[in-house]
Amino acid sequence: MAAQQGDVLGGRYTLRTRIAGGGMGEVWTATDAILSRTVAVKVVRPGLGDDPAFAARFRTEARIAAGLTHSHIAQVYDFGEGAGTAYLVMEYVAGRSFADLIDRPSPLAPGEAVRLLGQAAEALAAAHESGVIHRDVKPANILITQHGAVKLTDFGIARALGEAKVTRTGEVMGTAQYLAPEAALGRPVTAQTDVYALAVVAYEMLAGRRPFDADSAVSLAMKHVNEPPPPLPPTIPWGLREAVMRGLAKNPEHRPRGAAELARQMREGLSTSGPQPHPASWPAAPSAVGGTSWQAGRSAAWTTSPAPATWSARPDGRPGSWPSGPQPRRAGAGSTVRGIGWGWVVAGLLACLGLLLPYAKHPRTGESWNAFALGDAERTYATAADSTGDGLGGVILVVALFVVALGVPYAFGRPHVSMPIIAGVLCLLAGLLWIAALGVVTGTDGDHSELRLGPGFAVTGIAGTVLLGFVIAGMVRRR
Repeated sequence: MAAQQGDVLGGRYTLRTRIAGGGMGEVWTATDAILSRTVAVKVVRPGLGDDPAFAARFRTEARIAAGLTHSHIAQVYDFGEGAGTAYLVMEYVAGRSFADLIDRPSPLAPGEAVRLLGQAAEALAAAHESGVIHRDVKPANILITQHGAVKLTDFGIARALGEAKVTRTGEVMGTAQYLAPEAALGRPVTAQTDVYALAVVAYEMLAGRRPFDADSAVSLAMKHVNEPPPPLPPTIPWGLREAVMRGLAKNPEHRPRGAAELARQMREGLSTSGPQPHPASWPAAPSAVGGTSWQAGRSAAWTTSPAPATWSARPDGRPGSWPSGPQPRRAGAGSTVRGIGWGWVVAGLLACLGLLLPYAKHPRTGESWNAFALGDAERTYATAADSTGDGLGGVILVVALFVVALGVPYAFGRPHVSMPIIAGVLCLLAGLLWIAALGVVTGTDGDHSELRLGPGFAVTGIAGTVLLGFVIAGMVRRR
């Protein structure tokens, strides 16, 4: 008989309000008549309690769950069965669940999601250290108190339910949306099974959707076995995306070693920003024949068929496989940096063009002088042997070429190439200073030897142009 409001279980717990329900039972708030406190009671689906094997497993698992003590695990207080009904009495957590957060219009901020997931991972790690596997990690079983603390619930009931006799054809035990591939294939579950389920929850919290959906539980479970998860949104830090994808690896051996390790990788990935240093790590595809231990025991239809068509060889030649479709590319500089680079290039080229414009004209002959002939113009008017205008055009040319050389790498999204350019220009300037020093040292009769700057600047311009050509050619090859 189904539980109803006002029912008293074990002569102690009076059911008050139905909180949630599913295929395996219902969760109610109840009043503990002895301790005068509110508790949560999970009432198992009618009929299961009549199975003697289930009742024995249920008692064993409830005792184990009651022994778990952790700040992020909802405490199990009591259990009982009678009149075809089995129930589990747990700590009542006033607040909301991860499912409520996921149902919001916009996904949760990555920082807040990682904070909450880290607490859930601590609870799983503590249970795994005690030899307890949850088997049903999902958003509805992860609660958040009014003070922001996470409580993981439903320990002790998942295994008993999973081993109960089920007669409905094609039913997959557990929550198929969060079912690890090894569990879907009927292989033994381990702590890595909980890691996979937590990674699915992380994916859903960050993307606002589950990685897989299907019309039936069996089809959904097979998607977890065969298909790669879609990429997470690019707005999420790339390191965090990689950590979640590692948690979703098909092979348990390729996942982070435990829930605590998954949480650590997500926290470290949260701080990553800027260009991604290498392509994202994707879980390897299932092999066509044999394969790793988790794949052993497949039917002949599984082991003799080719690998799923959704997998292909990695484009970078590294071990493993990539999902089909658009492949990740190395991230380059942002649009703002590229815009600044093009601004430098345009400014430098305009400066070079400006050097050719006429700045002065001979009063009698009408001859025009540009920046490279300002010295001649000054001597024409001042009748001086030399002038401050000598070499000014060359100096401006060197500066303009230097600006162009620095701007091109940024404009093409390769700012790291600017460092060799700076080094090359500094070497050229050092050479000019060395030549100038020789001019002073070799002077005689108290008169320093003059340094003809024209040849020096010509060499500088030619060397800078050659260096710029090499840099552009190198960038083209990299692209």
